[in-house]
Amino acid sequence: MAVSSDGRHLVILSRKRLHIASLPESTTSSASTSTVTKEIFISFDGTGANDVFTSLAMHPSESYFATGDSKGQIRFWYILDPSVYSNFVRAANSPKPTLRNLPKKFTSTIHWHAHAVASLHFTPNGAYLLSGGEEAVLVAWQLQSRHKEFVPRLGASIGAISIVSAEGREQEFVLRLKDGAIVFVAAGTLKVVRSIAGVKSSQSSIYRRRRQVTETSSSSL
Repeated sequence: MAVSSDGRHLVILSRKRLHIASLPESTTSSASTSTVTKEIFISFDGTGANDVFTSLAMHPSESYFATGDSKGQIRFWYILDPSVYSNFVRAANSPKPTLRNLPKKFTSTIHWHAHAVASLHFTPNGAYLLSGGEEAVLVAWQLQSRHKEFVPRLGASIGAISIVSAEGREQEFVLRLKDGAIVFVAAGTLKVVRSIAGVKSSQSSIYRRRRQVTETSSSSL
């Protein structure tokens, strides 16, 4: 779930559907008691039964957002601009509101990942999109040229991406890996600068202790 940079739209993803709500323009009027003024539903309708949405990121300053799916595709949706939104509403209200029935100019795609895109994050200036997933590779997409750079061999699948910046320090990309580790990548050099080992799950610890007890008991017989 994400809100557009101008605060006009709420975007929610389910497994196969894109839900967009137009929010009230003013929160001070009497009409503000209504949470939405218009709600649009449009089916993703992937080419296969297992194609589902897996991630969402809203551009920080422009009227579009990006979604990732289980096939590794990243799709940009240029449908929130006021000049386009009314056309999108008409398309979404058609008898079969599916992706394939949308005008091509409404979306575009980029594709590198071979597996599901687990996380997407735009840089604060909106120039780059970061993506990651099972490949254990952070991909930095330069949006104007679609050129991509890689931070490979991170050691485990990427579960989430965030960005931190502080006065006097270089901006860093923060990655939460599926093994529990937190990895910090310098934005300027795309080099790993430090990492924090994650806390192992209690379930895996209990399993290891049980296995050690079982192996000890077996060896004593």
